[in-house]
Amino acid sequence: MSEEDKKKDKFREDVGRKSNYNLDYGEDSVVDMSVHDHDDDYHEDLVSGKSLPIKMKDRARMELEDSGVVFYEAGEEDILQKVDLPEGWKINKTENPEFHELVDDIGEKRATIFYRGPKEEGKAELKID
Repeated sequence: MSEEDKKKDKFREDVGRKSNYNLDYGEDSVVDMSVHDHDDDYHEDLVSGKSLPIKMKDRARMELEDSGVVFYEAGEEDILQKVDLPEGWKINKTENPEFHELVDDIGEKRATIFYRGPKEEGKAELKID
């Protein structure tokens, strides 16, 4: 198994692939995740760079805000929230459809995004690399 595959497996375990929805990061956690009804619309918003997962550590959110990402309020049952990314930033798909990469304007990977739509448990999380 490649190092990248090992990282993805570890990340998958970290976000509760085999456990429950509540992933406890202690005081550092932002928002609990839950299921949303509009899987395809939300996934399209994610890959088009219009939204990011609500679930991320506070320091990840602060780092992204310091880099120019603007976050908008999300609904109670949403797993993704609307954002404005800085010019040139984008979200790239990977070989695994559950993982995406947030890339800045010079092509540097800034974060890994895990997303599984509500049809498959409704989970989303962002981790700074």
